[in-house]
Amino acid sequence: MIKIKNIDHVVIRARNPEIMIRFYFDVLGCRLEKSSEKIGLYQLRAGASLIDIVSIDGELGRQGGRAPSEGSRNMHHFCLRIDPFDEQEIKRYLVEKSVSYSDIETHYGAEGYGPSMYIKDPENNVIELKGPANA
Repeated sequence: MIKIKNIDHVVIRARNPEIMIRFYFDVLGCRLEKSSEKIGLYQLRAGASLIDIVSIDGELGRQGGRAPSEGSRNMHHFCLRIDPFDEQEIKRYLVEKSVSYSDIETHYGAEGYGPSMYIKDPENNVIELKGPANA
């Protein structure tokens, strides 16, 4: 029987991996854990999980077909649980980094209903930043 513990990693195909990696470093605080230039794979540590950036021109990226474009994305969104979730500090930080964000709303997630907001990476992939469940 399969018992899921958590999401191990997500893979994002990118037209410009360098710009994407810089965003995930500078804005979200990820760090490069492992890479394989030969196949176009860059694995970024995101808390207990990994975010893999795959070049669409690399060996792995070509397996996914055409590149995502303005009208089509890799996925609807993925969600990162943020701790602590200080709304004002997060907003201030995103403004400082010139990253647009949505209003904070209450959405359901793995821990229950709690605050969340949405941002986009440089290739328009949507990232939900989620706080703890409401008491």
